[in-house]
Parts: sequence; C-alpha cells; structure tokens
Amino acid sequence: MPKSLIRNLLPQSEFTCFVVSGLFSDSECAELLTPEIKASFQKAIMNYPTYYRNNDRQVVDSTALSEFLFEKVKPYLPQSVEINSSIPIENGKWALVGLNSRLRFCRYQANQYFNRHLDGIHYHSAQTQSKLTFMIYLNDATDFEGGRTLFYKTKDSEAIWATYTPQKGDLIVFDHNVWHEGEVLKSGEKFILRSDILYSKEVGDIEKLPFSTHLGYIWALLKLDDNTILSGGRDKQVNVWSQKGELQQSLKGHQNSILCLEKMNGNVFLTGSRDQKIIVWERKHEKFSKKNTVSIHSALVLSVCKLTESLFASAGGDGNIQICSLQGELVRTWQGHENWVWQILSMNDETLISCSEDASIRI
Repeated sequence: MPKSLIRNLLPQSEFTCFVVSGLFSDSECAELLTPEIKASFQKAIMNYPTYYRNNDRQVVDSTALSEFLFEKVKPYLPQSVEINSSIPIENGKWALVGLNSRLRFCRYQANQYFNRHLDGIHYHSAQTQSKLTFMIYLNDATDFEGGRTLFYKTKDSEAIWATYTPQKGDLIVFDHNVWHEGEVLKSGEKFILRSDILYSKEVGDIEKLPFSTHLGYIWALLKLDDNTILSGGRDKQVNVWSQKGELQQSLKGHQNSILCLEKMNGNVFLTGSRDQKIIVWERKHEKFSKKNTVSIHSALVLSVCKLTESLFASAGGDGNIQICSLQGELVRTWQGHENWVWQILSMNDETLISCSEDASIRI
C-alpha cells in the first residue's frame, strides 16, 4: 500500500479536521463492507427526522472490530486534546484512549443526504468521552455523483468552509464542534463507516451545582409533585431531584436516550426512549423502580400522554399513535400520519390531538 498522506482540511482553524489518504486498502474496505452488512441496512427515519437525514444505516456493536480499527489509525490521531469549555468538569487536557465500540455503517443512495449538523458526544462516563469523529470511506466517488462532505464555519453560514470528495480507503477525522453535512447524492451508492474517538481525563472533586449530574443533552422534564422533579436525556438515565436540585435517585432501564416523560399519578410515571421502549416506573417506600416495559412501537418514542389512571397514548418515529394499558395491553392503533409524530395530547375524555413531521395536526 502506498504511504498514507495527511491533508489538513482547515489549516487556518483551531479545529482538528484532516484526511489520511489511502489508509485502508481495497481488500480491507471489502472486509469491512461485507455482503451481510450491505443486506442489513435500515432507514435512518426510524431514529432521525427526514429534515435532518434520510440515508440508510446499520449499527454494529463490536469491541474486537473497534480495537482493530483503533490500532490501525492510532498513529495518526492527536494523542491529547485541550478543552476550554463553560462547563468546568470538561476543561483541561484529555488523553487518547480508543474508539467507541458502537460502529455505524451508512449507505447513501440517490436523493439521500445528511443535512448540516454537529456530531454529539458519546459519554462513556464522566471521565471518558468522545471528542473527535472518525469516518472511513468504503468506496470511491467514481461510484456515485454528489455526496461530498461539506464543512461550514457556523450553523447558518452560506459559504462552504471546506469540501472533501470521498476516495475509497480514506480516513477523515474532525472535531465534534465542526458544522458539516453529507451532500445530496445524485446517483449511485456511497458507503462509509463512522465511529467516535474517545479521550479520557482525571476528574477531581468539584462543587456540585444543582441539577448537574446528567451527561449530555437533557430532553425531558416533569414535575411529579411539589418536591419531586424528574429529568431524562442522552445518558439513558432518569434523575429524581428535589426542588432545590438535590439528586435523590438515578434510574436506569433504557438502552438509549430518554425523550419524553409523563405523569400517571403521584407515584407512577412513564418514560419514552429512542430505544423504542416505554417504561412504567412506580414509587414505593420513597424509592422508584421499574414496574413494566412496554414495546408497542417500531421506532423511537417521542411522546406519551395520560388518558386514564390505567391507559396512556404514545406516538413516535413510526408515525403510529398507540393506546395501551400500563400492563402493556395494546387497545388501539391509529396510522393517520405519514411521518414522525412529535407530540400527542388529550383534549378531553374522547379526543386526542397530534402533530407530525408531515406538517399536519390531526384530531
């Protein structure tokens, strides 16, 4: 294999953003993009709205493969990164430790895209987090038209900051804080393998601020009673707080981000998640525990809504509205929307109202 070349895409910027040309051989790319992977791609709409992205992907959790890839790319990666953040616990020097073992294979076909975005941090723990994005291009731009990777200075910049045209076997590495997009593919197919580069640092004792223990985005809040506030987010946990922001309990049960919360009564609440599950939680003797897990959606759950003491409605990325009991008995399904259902509300005992990515409100 010819000697790999490193090309900095943003030489005038403080951001890390470079390509290692030809790092992976044709045979290595073929070993990564197996026939089994090619046959197993799923629509990203099950986890992402279409305004954001509409390509296909397949998630593979493999410690062995991530370790193999890390050893291959390690010589080209920054051995440490310096973070200067408004969040005190984030500041300081972080040392390179490995790759996220969750690997995402992506396929783009004609008219598919990934609109402008920032890549989210993978929080392995408070001490170990991803700081850089890692992508391998598994086929050449001669196999397709369009599909460049475009970089922008800001979310709203009109001018393209830098461009990269995919070449088979190239590795691209860039800071999570760089705005970028996958340009619309005009024809053919484009394949990539994406993961995150993990860095670690010693986190000493710092003053705990109220409501400060979540890692990453916080998606949902719920007042359960006059002294109990619930929160859920990207770290897959429900945190139970006092009104002063003192952590009372952390609840674990979901396998992905918690997107919505709903109160059934003073001691029972629901959580909906990106893992396509709804969990019923119950408080007994001042502590919450999982009472039941309900699986009635084929995509992420975006909204849950109390109907009666024992029935709730839910909606999500599959476009369906479900009526279900706390015991998990499905009562009714509506399929009135053509895209994600973002929220559902109870208007009265006989009327529900929903809003959707398809630009409609339905009663």
